[in-house]
Amino acid sequence: MAYLIFDYDGTLHNTILIYRPALQKAYDYLAKQGFRTNKILSDEEAGRWLGFNAKDMWNAFAPDLSPKLHQYCSTIVGEEMQRQIDIGSAKLYPKALDVLSKLKSQGHHLIFLSNCKISYLNMHQKQFELERYFSAFYCTEAFDWKTKEEIFPAVKQDMLSVFPNEEPTFIAIGDRFHDLNLALRHNLPFVGCNYGFGTAEELQQSTCIAHSAEEIESCVHQLLHTNLSYL
Repeated sequence: MAYLIFDYDGTLHNTILIYRPALQKAYDYLAKQGFRTNKILSDEEAGRWLGFNAKDMWNAFAPDLSPKLHQYCSTIVGEEMQRQIDIGSAKLYPKALDVLSKLKSQGHHLIFLSNCKISYLNMHQKQFELERYFSAFYCTEAFDWKTKEEIFPAVKQDMLSVFPNEEPTFIAIGDRFHDLNLALRHNLPFVGCNYGFGTAEELQQSTCIAHSAEEIESCVHQLLHTNLSYL
């Protein structure tokens, strides 16, 4: 049995399908106001920001703009992603829910940890019935946008209080350097999802590489049955 800490966007959710049009809408607003020139954002341009929390994303994407304008544009993105979800554009990766169901049935505790807004989490809980699979949900907005490695001690303490008689083994799973940093900081094995939005360089220190969401299960089994010093 293990506690599996799942990233969401780029790990389970093919976010670019709703994020690129949402970011484009915010970018179009900035162009209309004279802050940017007109441009169509590619999937690659939009995808590089997936995995960042909203605050860090706008600070890096538009450092010349005011926090107030960052917040306004962030709201545009959030509202457009909600609209995209409502019209059925949001898609999980193939077999993602099957993998979650299998891992849960094997006795693992699944933990959702994402650099997302609370409203975004609520949208996806409703759309994909995520409560059926996850024991706990954490989004960084609820922690004033602290990093995942900063939040992990609270996650661990919560799990130990809920399941006090279990020996904790944690495995981190994700597609970006934010997820790897969590694993490195706390000496956790890491499943790097190379089908997401990170680069090969970001995932070089992964303990196991999953080439699809379906392969996450085999990576977890491999890590649990390998004599790793931190397990």
